[in-house]
Amino acid sequence: MSRSLGNIRELRKGLTAMPRRLPSLCAWDKEGLQLFEQITHNKHYYPFYAEKAVLQQSINTILDAIPPNSTILELGSGSLEKTGVILEALDRTQRTVDYYALDICPEELDRTLSVIQRRLSPNSCVRCHPLVSTYEDSISWVAKNQALDSQTLTVLWLGSSIANETPNAIRHLLGGFESAKHGSNLAAMQFLVGLDGCKDIAKINNAYDTPDGLSRKFALNSLQHANNLAGYELFHAADWVFRGFWDSQQSRYNTCIAPTKDVTVALGNELIHIPAMELVHVISSRKIGTDQLRKILVDTGFELMETWMHPEVAYGFLSYDALSGM
Repeated sequence: MSRSLGNIRELRKGLTAMPRRLPSLCAWDKEGLQLFEQITHNKHYYPFYAEKAVLQQSINTILDAIPPNSTILELGSGSLEKTGVILEALDRTQRTVDYYALDICPEELDRTLSVIQRRLSPNSCVRCHPLVSTYEDSISWVAKNQALDSQTLTVLWLGSSIANETPNAIRHLLGGFESAKHGSNLAAMQFLVGLDGCKDIAKINNAYDTPDGLSRKFALNSLQHANNLAGYELFHAADWVFRGFWDSQQSRYNTCIAPTKDVTVALGNELIHIPAMELVHVISSRKIGTDQLRKILVDTGFELMETWMHPEVAYGFLSYDALSGM
């Protein structure tokens, strides 16, 4: 199956589901990644500043969890600005590590890694590598990587991205990594993750629908990326608007788009009719606390170990380890 046909299959699956959705991949092309980086610098986007503050305040004890001569794999590396707090501290303490930045856009990976490498000292003991991959494919990378034999692997998952997955998806991913641990004969594996438990609705609304309009531009850019993935024009962006809302029952902010009039999307030989103002889901940002994560981790082979919390915002950075003997 060609990549274009595979993309069309995923688009059809999402647009015929109820509620309708775009594949999450649509949000994260080069333009989407750059727009999101701009959003993180908006003063209203509290998750970025809260997580960075926790990292800066607790960096010494966080470093205690990362042994020398080990490997770090970051899922969805993005701009690397917060990751830089960790990498620069490792550089200052001359702790030798191999860092793999995983993302799906090779151009952005090259750009952000070149920026972070300029922030590290010449001949740094922190060796940086790009890894163009998805979360799922990274599991195979770990399982088949003989260089990880007898090593400790630290998986970074920043930005509270873990909470955007369903509990079952989190368990599935962790199960895959736990199996990969044995495939590569790792000595140990741990996750260091950001977790957002904020339930302040006004703060959340301002963070995910920023007053400067960038959140809306980011959501609508997913239409152009969908066109690029399909290889032809599926959507006319001028016919669509942003629709975002807080779902208190699911504790998540839903970033959606909707057509301003009835539209028809042609996917191969199939015509999909979408009524005016019907929501099409783009991405979600779920808010969960440590107690909820602890419940999700039950029977996964991982155990919550340490937490570092922001003093004012319900945002934390925490570690959970693969249990020995699992």
